[in-house]
Amino acid sequence: MFLLLIIIITLLFISTFKRYVPVKDVKCISLFSHCQLDNAVLVDVRDYNESSKDQIHESINIPIAYLDRYFREVPENKDIIIVASNKLERNMSIRFFRKSGYKVVGYLLMTERKKSKMKEDVYGVH
Repeated sequence: MFLLLIIIITLLFISTFKRYVPVKDVKCISLFSHCQLDNAVLVDVRDYNESSKDQIHESINIPIAYLDRYFREVPENKDIIIVASNKLERNMSIRFFRKSGYKVVGYLLMTERKKSKMKEDVYGVH
């Protein structure tokens, strides 16, 4: 009984860690940071419903639910910049690509981008 409890707690800890603890050495980037986009490919892991409303034309769109099937569409010789809608998608996709042998150099959270755009619109901040 005690061993079963330890196993359940361990599995819950691992699941929580993978989902909610940020990945080290991957920084938030600006979409218009051209120096980082030269040798990198944008991988949009948002759902099709979200990514179709706010498209990024140079990106490869693979929703996080389909990463297992379609991650081979991403060139192996290029760095990856993740485009995600929230921190959960960001963490899960970065860990997935690293585990698959890719180098993830940055990420872009579209919710943060929308918040900064709303501040620009409301306060006139540029």
